[in-house]
Amino acid sequence: MSKFCSNCGAELNERDNFCPHCGKEIIVEKNSFKNSYVRQSFWKIIFTTKGRLNRLPYFKYSFGIALFMGILSIIIFVPIGLMSPRAHGKYDILVVILFLLFALSCIIALIAQIMLAIRRLHDLNFSGWWYLAYFLLMLIVNTLDRIINDNTENLFLLIFSIVCDLIVFISSLLLIFKRGTVGANKYGADPLENS
Repeated sequence: MSKFCSNCGAELNERDNFCPHCGKEIIVEKNSFKNSYVRQSFWKIIFTTKGRLNRLPYFKYSFGIALFMGILSIIIFVPIGLMSPRAHGKYDILVVILFLLFALSCIIALIAQIMLAIRRLHDLNFSGWWYLAYFLLMLIVNTLDRIINDNTENLFLLIFSIVCDLIVFISSLLLIFKRGTVGANKYGADPLENS
């Protein structure tokens, strides 16, 4: 990332302490990461797969998305549940609209969570494609749970399901608690370096 002199506008190298053109001292802002984080809009922080995201913002944003979806589901489904069965005919269009609104919100929340997880994986120096493996593993776990519920006699499937559940659980914990790569990695600078 190139820098420019605030006095004359000449291009600077990363290691320059003085402008080679005009001689003005270059002052580096120590909290540049925090300030750039604050300057970005909420949508640009959430809906991007570029760069790295350390564990605290990942936890906060993931928790915020889950909390928002929980509150939204209460706001949408409690009134529908409280309606009298006789009144459902009058409000069918409203119920369909509310379900569509909730489905759209679920899709947006899922996309946001995937993007956050990709950036968190970048912080751990892993490709974001590993999150696809995580999804596939969750799909396998759900499928196995349904098969096991229908056929509880298969011990191999039961053990395999438990192992898959453990892998999903441990992977989730690593995303939340594991310290990211210290210093720069192939996905960008350390988010904690300038904080």
